[in-house]
Amino acid sequence: MKKLYPHISITEGACTFPWCNMLLIEDELNALVDCSPAPEPMEQLKDVRIDAFYMTHGHCDHVSECFQYYPGAEMLMHPLDIELAASPELQLMQLGFDIYPIPDIRAIYLDAAWYSPCTATGTLQDGQRLSTGDVDIDVVHLPGHTPGHCGFAFPQHGMLFTGDIGLDKFGIWCGDTQSQVGDCIRSIHRIGELQPDVIVSSHWSIIDKNIPRRLHDYENIIYQREEAIAKHLRRGRHTIIEIAEEKPIYGKFNEPWVELYRMHERMMILKHLEYMVEKGEVEQDQDIYRLK
Repeated sequence: MKKLYPHISITEGACTFPWCNMLLIEDELNALVDCSPAPEPMEQLKDVRIDAFYMTHGHCDHVSECFQYYPGAEMLMHPLDIELAASPELQLMQLGFDIYPIPDIRAIYLDAAWYSPCTATGTLQDGQRLSTGDVDIDVVHLPGHTPGHCGFAFPQHGMLFTGDIGLDKFGIWCGDTQSQVGDCIRSIHRIGELQPDVIVSSHWSIIDKNIPRRLHDYENIIYQREEAIAKHLRRGRHTIIEIAEEKPIYGKFNEPWVELYRMHERMMILKHLEYMVEKGEVEQDQDIYRLK
């Protein structure tokens, strides 16, 4: 664990799928933000008393078997993600396995992600103040990635834990059936309005410099994707399947998970096209999309 502030540490080690960064608050009440650590930090955490989990959202790479080591702990989550966290079938459906089936990967996906159904014991709401004793934590609803996606502000330290809004070069991931690109943009703007001094996210490094510029560049990736999709529409690719083969989101599909990348590419294009239709830039006729 790496100490960030008095009472607050972050897990060190792997933080890419199926794992994520987690914050440990050791205070009068011990709490973890999210519960999907890599094996090494999990070994360190097994000897720590955990009284509560504060969950950013319900995706499988944030809900692992970790919480089973603490059967008496509270599990708090935004109500819009509670059903997702508890349902294996909903996890797979929302990721797109029902729209673009990959039977062989579907069968192993959740086990590979170490997912374990998670039942919330309480809810989080935007603006809610949590306290572990000396540490205050404010819930910040940041929807878009999922409907109930939340961040956690630590006002005493100027730090904001942004969950899966990572300000990384890939851009925001919006490949869930419930993802909304417009909400993603509004959540990026809200982070800017909060003016944090430090941003910590679930899958990326700690950011404490040039945060306004990083937010601007992160949002701009959304518009760059839209421009790439529009280019392929102009070139006569009018279905999601046709556009996805041009790889405007991922750029390449890595072995051995080519079909999984292809599914995520299609789902991301679907969500971007939905937003472009909403803005009046694209028109849809069943599975055919055209620029207006």
